[in-house]
Amino acid sequence: MTFWQIILAIMVVLVCLLYLVAIPLAKRHAMQKQADAVDQMHANLQIGDQIVLIDGILGNIQSLNQENVQVEIAEKTVITVKRMGIAGVVKEVSGHDKAELGKVHSATSAATTSH
Repeated sequence: MTFWQIILAIMVVLVCLLYLVAIPLAKRHAMQKQADAVDQMHANLQIGDQIVLIDGILGNIQSLNQENVQVEIAEKTVITVKRMGIAGVVKEVSGHDKAELGKVHSATSAATTSH
């Protein structure tokens, strides 16, 4: 074998290794990063956030626990979904909106308990 044939063989082996090892590792890293971002989004859900479900339904979070989220999708229509069914947050509730939301919730609970 000549010197150039050895260099060419080494280059071919390096390209094959790059294709078989480095690219899948980069894809795995990107997928892990995306999964971490989704987990972070699910962990930061709050009452009042406007969300979109995986199937495209928009709604507002009414209550939530570790696994399930109560979502109001229309007036007086509340559904229960798993956290993993939430595709994203459209609008997060701000500090000012949280105070107003707390007033609304306390006023509604006082009205329902007085009946």
